[in-house]
Amino acid sequence: MQSKTESLPISDGLVMYLHGAGDSGDRYVRVDFNDYSTYKDFYMIMDRAKLKGVADFIYKYLEND
Repeated sequence: MQSKTESLPISDGLVMYLHGAGDSGDRYVRVDFNDYSTYKDFYMIMDRAKLKGVADFIYKYLEND
């Protein structure tokens, strides 16, 4: 299955990308942070359930702040 890529510009030169990690069951998501101003990057691969948990955690934090 060919997965799509989503991107979110965060600040000047910093972009977050989400795309499939290439596993056959499409259970994992690769999260990339690329800083095009410094040419530094970071990525992590998470299973979809854990990524949803992280998103819910951030949402709760923002709603209660």
